[in-house]
Amino acid sequence: MLNRHWASTPAFDLELKRYQLLAFLQRVQRGFDAEKLYPYLTELRQQVADLVTLQQGREASQGLRQGDVLGFDLRQARLMRSVVPDPDELGVVDELLALALPDLQQQAQWGAELRRSLLNELELRPVGLQPMHQYEGWLLLFAGTEARAYSYTIPWVVSSAAFDTAAEVRTQYVTSFSWGPASRLEQVRHRLERERPSPFWVATYALEAGRELPRMETLLPLARHLLFARIAQLTGPDGRTRPSAAEGSPSH
Repeated sequence: MLNRHWASTPAFDLELKRYQLLAFLQRVQRGFDAEKLYPYLTELRQQVADLVTLQQGREASQGLRQGDVLGFDLRQARLMRSVVPDPDELGVVDELLALALPDLQQQAQWGAELRRSLLNELELRPVGLQPMHQYEGWLLLFAGTEARAYSYTIPWVVSSAAFDTAAEVRTQYVTSFSWGPASRLEQVRHRLERERPSPFWVATYALEAGRELPRMETLLPLARHLLFARIAQLTGPDGRTRPSAAEGSPSH
């Protein structure tokens, strides 16, 4: 991973910075080629945001570098001043911004497109009737003949600085179990309720992938994203499910 301040910190060696950028982009591309979205997509978005902020700061600073008075512009009624040149190190930063930002933005766009494509392959569905309280429960992931159960919690206050809502869903692995044509989602839910009783009725959602995807780098983060989006749509500001959304039919 690139240091968040790699573009503006010593050494101000353009060739070294180019090498660091190329190595980062190659690592990200290998991840995307293997359909591994995270942490690469988050890192890309953070790098783009940091460089845009740096670029805006450099542009703003240019207007503050005023030198000697050269004359008076009658048309615009303002003094004309010479511009104080930047140190050579800041010139390297400007060159690097011009070089790195387009490449990082292009790679981030590719990652976003891959993410959208993979999301279209997935469907999150409720298992049985859902309780009014949706901010914690079970998340079931199915891929092939193996299934995994996770507990999930979602904070009521979501960070506005999050680059991906998936980061707002906290999950913890619970157990694994075999899965076949005769299996039923409700049976899995009842098993979890028996083995890990809770003082209240918890929500249960299932996500089934039609093919194998990297679990930790792709499937689980996308499941978190879909879960967050669904619960945000169903619940009101008090964190409770709207009456029309509390009704559901058992899933198989």
